[in-house]
Amino acid sequence: MCPKGDSNSYTARRSPLKRVRLPIPPFGHLRNLKKLFYLNNHYTPICIVMTKERLSRFIPDISEKLSDDGDLIKILDHLGGVLPKSLYNVQTIGMSENAHPIKAIILGSGNYKVSILSGSHSDEPVGYETCLVFLKILLSHEQFKGWLSQFTFVILPDINPDGRLKNELWRKVWPDWKAYVKHAFREPPGRDLEFGYPDMRLENKLLSQFYKKHAPFHLHLNLHGMGFSEGGLLLIDRRHISKTKRLQEQFINAVLERSLPLHDHDRKGEKGFTYIGPGLTTTPESEPMREFFKSQNDLETAAIFHETSMAYISGLGGEPLCLVTELPLFLLTHAAYKHQPGQPYLYKSLRQKLPDIKARLMQNKPVEELLDGLQIQPIPLKTAVEIQLDILQFALEYVTMNG
Repeated sequence: MCPKGDSNSYTARRSPLKRVRLPIPPFGHLRNLKKLFYLNNHYTPICIVMTKERLSRFIPDISEKLSDDGDLIKILDHLGGVLPKSLYNVQTIGMSENAHPIKAIILGSGNYKVSILSGSHSDEPVGYETCLVFLKILLSHEQFKGWLSQFTFVILPDINPDGRLKNELWRKVWPDWKAYVKHAFREPPGRDLEFGYPDMRLENKLLSQFYKKHAPFHLHLNLHGMGFSEGGLLLIDRRHISKTKRLQEQFINAVLERSLPLHDHDRKGEKGFTYIGPGLTTTPESEPMREFFKSQNDLETAAIFHETSMAYISGLGGEPLCLVTELPLFLLTHAAYKHQPGQPYLYKSLRQKLPDIKARLMQNKPVEELLDGLQIQPIPLKTAVEIQLDILQFALEYVTMNG
């Protein structure tokens, strides 16, 4: 239960040791989520739910240096010394277009099958870090090894090694947002792995064949990110919106506990995205994407949207909960910003200006005038990994209660 207040205020808990009294904002568009929290000029719902043994509390020290293949290999080499062979299987499911191996790690023997996928978009590095940290925690802490008899984890930490290597220029100087703007590489529609199932690219074909062998799943956690946004965002497949109220609250709390706001974007159904509330929307779907571009008389782009990993895995049987994490690499703030519900003005404004900002940066020209007071701050890598691990744990709780 959320702590109750009087008619003019309520109690919000930022941590187990601190309570504050906050005024109730004057609007009621959040429907079912009645408690509100004001942070960084954002109104966002709050109902703190604490978990006794959170994965995120066992994260080892993380430097801001992004990991590479060598870090994954070290962890995989360590598996045999910690787990019996019956509880793990490491395999190369195939080679990418540029002949880089795509690794899959299968851990556990439980009845609940969990897919964890990362790397669909090559300029989103946090999911890879989360997969590595998750493996380290499972191997290092006895209290979580029991999960291996309850769950079978099917982990693909980097399905797009070719794209990741094309982002090395900015990855090496992380967290420099200007380097990211200058050098970030992302596949366009028609090459976007997320919208390429079952066989648009070689990697999609390999993944589809692999998933068929291990389906059906109870959970598909797709670790994505955003270059810039106004806060945390979680995408939930529309079949599970009404069933995941607790999970939605838990996600919101996980973000707010770390003094981050939520990315509040009501797209009014554009491209199939249905608004659930601040920080929450539905997962992308291919057919609405195609219809959107058809409505713009762009039949060529419409034709190159294939199925998503969420749709493909759902089509393999069962009714898996599909989640997509969307945490920003860089948080957008402005001292004079007054957020309007559902309208991420800072995010939209920066998207419009990015081509000009990039052009100036490429010419070594200042960009402060274009920013007009906009502050761009990196989200600490550890914070982003913590939130993604929290989402994983909340989702595991959900499937054990509803699977």
